Amino acid sequence: MDGGVMMPSDIPKAREMLEALAIKINCEDVHPFDVAREIRAAVKLMSRDRPVRRARKQRRTPVKSEVKEAIIVMAKRYPDMTLDAIGVRHGTSGARVSEIIRGLKSQEPEHLPRTQEELRGL
Repeated sequence: MDGGVMMPSDIPKAREMLEALAIKINCEDVHPFDVAREIRAAVKLMSRDRPVRRARKQRRTPVKSEVKEAIIVMAKRYPDMTLDAIGVRHGTSGARVSEIIRGLKSQEPEHLPRTQEELRGL
């Protein structure tokens, strides 16, 4: 990095520099150190800085089967209650409540309802 600024690659410019250097080497008496310096400058243009490392995706902690069952019972008992409100009462999000009610991402007991019909049958 140059001064904290991310430098983009510039392959066309690097190509031009190397072609000019090749002509210069064939036509003039050039010192090897000058050639090396120009090659290094061209190589810098052919690579770019690594992107900033991003934080890992946070994983959710599993919801216990007792909490899942309580969520399903509450959803059945209070059908007009929002998923977010149910989630707040059980320490999870409305999206997670939806997954539990629909039986998605379940690694727990098979006795939990999978469909709306099964949910109504509780």
